[in-house]
Amino acid sequence: MPEIDPERIIYAGESNGARTAIIACALDERSKGVLALSTCGYGTDAVVAQLGIEDEDIIRFYRSIDPDTYLPLIAPRPLAMIHSRNDTVILYPLAVKTYALASQPKSLISVDCTVHGYCQEMDEGIEKGLKGMVS
Repeated sequence: MPEIDPERIIYAGESNGARTAIIACALDERSKGVLALSTCGYGTDAVVAQLGIEDEDIIRFYRSIDPDTYLPLIAPRPLAMIHSRNDTVILYPLAVKTYALASQPKSLISVDCTVHGYCQEMDEGIEKGLKGMVS
């Protein structure tokens, strides 16, 4: 699309959309970074180990849809995650686990919304997270 500047692509999303944004950013080398609100990976490797899953096709499939799998492909582009400590859909500790798997540059901005997904308390973090991804 001619109106899209290929030098200014950032992927962004919230919840499951942020999972998709992480994967898209990792696969699109042109992108400048990813902004992920209220999200986490699926922790596929831990689940595989816990359940003793040995079927390589099943493991490959679940890894293919787990954003945690793609985190190493994002750097050196920035990952900015924003998550509420009060999120009852995707619990904050799950977001922290995903964040820990990412390489620098990365940032995790915590807020105290009482909803899952975007809330106004995230505005400052969104601005901060986007700063430096594009000029």
